[in-house]
Amino acid sequence: MLPLSQEFGWTRGQIAAAATTGLLTAVLAPFIGRLADRHGARPVILGSIAMMSLGYLTLATMRGSLTMYYVGMFLMGLGGVGTTGMTYTRIITGWYSRHRGLALGISLAGVSVFAFILPPLLSRLIDALSWRAGYVALAAIGIGVGVPAVIWLLREPPPATPFGSSALTAGAAGISQGWHTYLRCTARKPVFWLLFISMILVNVAGSPLLAQLTPLLSDRGIPIRTAAGLLSAYAAAVLIGRLIGGYLIDRVSPPSVAAVAMLAPAVGCLMLIDTDSVMTTVVLAVLLLGLSQGAEMDLLAFFIARHLGLRDYSTTFAVMIAGVVIGNVLGALLFGFTHDLTGTYGIALAAAAVCFLGGAASLYALRWQPLIERDPITA
Repeated sequence: MLPLSQEFGWTRGQIAAAATTGLLTAVLAPFIGRLADRHGARPVILGSIAMMSLGYLTLATMRGSLTMYYVGMFLMGLGGVGTTGMTYTRIITGWYSRHRGLALGISLAGVSVFAFILPPLLSRLIDALSWRAGYVALAAIGIGVGVPAVIWLLREPPPATPFGSSALTAGAAGISQGWHTYLRCTARKPVFWLLFISMILVNVAGSPLLAQLTPLLSDRGIPIRTAAGLLSAYAAAVLIGRLIGGYLIDRVSPPSVAAVAMLAPAVGCLMLIDTDSVMTTVVLAVLLLGLSQGAEMDLLAFFIARHLGLRDYSTTFAVMIAGVVIGNVLGALLFGFTHDLTGTYGIALAAAAVCFLGGAASLYALRWQPLIERDPITA
């Protein structure tokens, strides 16, 4: 954000407004999920990596046009939908049942590992060359690492696994019966709306806060390289949150685990409001923020399988991703334009804390919702 603002004179609000392209992504996401349910996750992932890399390369070739920036962000966002938990967790939930939570936590840890390694490396690359080189490097990683891994290592679950078990998919509407049937049988359930609302609230607070974290820290006099190091600490917290959250939801009440996971970042937001806070407080706040991001996708995958079934898993997950995108857009506008108007992030941080609390309440309410599967805690 800062190099783009310095080179082109764009405000943080203008840069953050690129998130509005995500509204198109939100509309298209369920159709991408339907493709994954019908044809498998692997082809969707491969096509999505290619599109996301094209988005990075588009950003690398910008010459000051905000329109081109928004186009690049749209391509990156649309490609990103197919490389989220919508596709990857579909495969994991198909292979695992009793230890599904831990399997999700471990498998999604790859995101955290790369997020831990990349910020300081990208910071050095940008310092040595330019921000354009950073975008090219991200595209190269997608094509050079992501594509071979999917081709050589990823395998769809066979029919003998839970995806082929009628006991686990009982009660789930078949997308093959049409969107009307799906919406009538699935979207009318209270659990669907509890999950959808929680995804909006949590992402109003979480994802835009991550995007604005480096400028937020920079405003307090923290050097850019130190801020990049704190992003690595954030990623480490995401990894810890994923593993601990995955372990716990297999063993104790999943709604309780989800609620606690969302309360931690609410505290972190309140800690960051104090502009005179010492470095130790800032580090602790960043770690608390990372815990929720680590658990969020794991919890969503777990609850969809547990309460809504696996037959139309990717379609349902994609609809939830639409909620994530809506939250991202609202949050980006909240953080970007309140900063432009007030010169600080205080109002946005307070609103983010309230949203995290609302997300925690929505997820905790799942404890009173019926299950599709046997409860793994009592099985």
